[in-house]
Amino acid sequence: MRWLASIILCLSACVACAGAVTYSVKMTLHVPRVYNNTKSRGYRKYQRQTVKGHLRVTTDGKTEPQVEAYGFYNATHRVGGVNVRYAGTVTDAIFHAIGNNGTGKFKTASVCLSVDLDPSYNVGIDEPDNALVITMSGKGTAKRIAGNVAGQIGCGCRAYGHVSPTRIMWTDAVTDIAAVHGTFTMKEAK
Repeated sequence: MRWLASIILCLSACVACAGAVTYSVKMTLHVPRVYNNTKSRGYRKYQRQTVKGHLRVTTDGKTEPQVEAYGFYNATHRVGGVNVRYAGTVTDAIFHAIGNNGTGKFKTASVCLSVDLDPSYNVGIDEPDNALVITMSGKGTAKRIAGNVAGQIGCGCRAYGHVSPTRIMWTDAVTDIAAVHGTFTMKEAK
């Protein structure tokens, strides 16, 4: 009889877990920004930028959740006088909880997300040469998660017909891609 009560309790917990949660995301990133490169005579250096958006996490209470990125924009960087906006795609996600088998309590959130953010100024296809591709990894609670961001950003110079002010190290080979790093916080939106 005890085992039946345990099963009912477990099923009740799974049903309670099903649903959706929306998080407000804020990233503080060190971005290798390109300056004055319309005639391929520009330069690239790191600038601290703030990127904000939302993640909607949907779960059935049994399997890995589905995560949708939307409303992402760069609060620092503008192109043509307008803040850069991003179409977001979450390519991989884990939303797990770690804890104690003995007590049955698993309260520490352990999260890792891979996200492709295609910028509004992109005139090419969504590919690494033109996009912000990041991994966010952190910990916290179900309501607030914080951690680090690492990834890459393409400047899109090739798509515009410009020579990027970026080279493959130890060569003269031109590339549009450089590293991005920073921190993030996610808070449950009310």
